[in-house]
Amino acid sequence: MRVRNKRRKLGLSIAALAFASLALCVTLSAQKIAVTPVEQRPYVLVVYADWCPSCQHLKPALAFINDKYRGRIRFVRYDITSDETVAASKEMVAKIGLAKFFEENHEQTSLVVILDPSRHEVFRAVNDYTPEHYEAALDQQLQNAASH
Repeated sequence: MRVRNKRRKLGLSIAALAFASLALCVTLSAQKIAVTPVEQRPYVLVVYADWCPSCQHLKPALAFINDKYRGRIRFVRYDITSDETVAASKEMVAKIGLAKFFEENHEQTSLVVILDPSRHEVFRAVNDYTPEHYEAALDQQLQNAASH
């Protein structure tokens, strides 16, 4: 009888531990879902073409910005180099809901626009090769997102 009671107690303890573990997993999962923010990254939108000399001058600044803010911004390049790249870019921006913006701005190469996470324009430049200008706008947007 003592062995049976010990087995019962052990069985109840294991069951209680399993239930507690399950409850903890459910609680953690629920908390994770509750605190996962909606897309809070600013957008960097670029209208680019391989044949554009200004775009070639802009490349180092954009590469710097992309590397520095990797994972914290959404970098979108609209490539108007050829009919094929335009078609691919149109498809890509349609998927992320920016087709109207690019329809209105696709003729201006070396255009860089920064949108806040709500997709409101906060910065616009053409032929601006100075990374610090982009950094100032992006740092402000990231600071605003962190304070919310």
